[in-house]
Amino acid sequence: MTPNWHPTIAHFPIALLLTGITSFWIAASLRESSDFRRQLLNFGHWNLRIGFVFSLLAMASGVFARLGVPRDPIAQEAMDMHSDMAGIVVAAMIPFFIVSCLRHRLPRHIMRIFTLGLIIPVIPLAYTTWLGTEAVYRYGLGVQRTEPVPGPGEQHMHRSGGAHQDNGSLSGSGNARYPDRDFESDTGEAVGGERQDTQSD
Repeated sequence: MTPNWHPTIAHFPIALLLTGITSFWIAASLRESSDFRRQLLNFGHWNLRIGFVFSLLAMASGVFARLGVPRDPIAQEAMDMHSDMAGIVVAAMIPFFIVSCLRHRLPRHIMRIFTLGLIIPVIPLAYTTWLGTEAVYRYGLGVQRTEPVPGPGEQHMHRSGGAHQDNGSLSGSGNARYPDRDFESDTGEAVGGERQDTQSD
């Protein structure tokens, strides 16, 4: 599976869960007899349920993404923190998903606790979103770098793996995506330069 599926899918649980939780909190401030309150509650429950399903899909796509995306040790640490927090979000959402599915069979005081308790998954969800943003935009995880425009007589890289002077002569080797950093994916494939052999005890 291409790593690009994860950032595509990951936006859905963020938007759906935050929208659903906000709907519950707005509905809690309205009169119980209000039609708008009932509509908000229905809207919130559906957003929460669908958002939970998409959070499972985002976790699965994230597992596949990390198998092939190139990274250095700093980006690896950022990715590990992001995936750990995502697991906490999914675990925290499980009881809320179950209560939402059984809401018509539960007493009102349980649903009040349900609404107040939604602050529990919101905090790790916001932090997970921030960590994912940091991994991409600060540490360049999974980002293909653009190539600078060379000046007269300067060397520039080609996607075929070579570099040449403006006179057309080929020189050097490597990967144009990451010309100045060495990465290695979980599949063992060296990306962006020569692979560094590691010694094991």
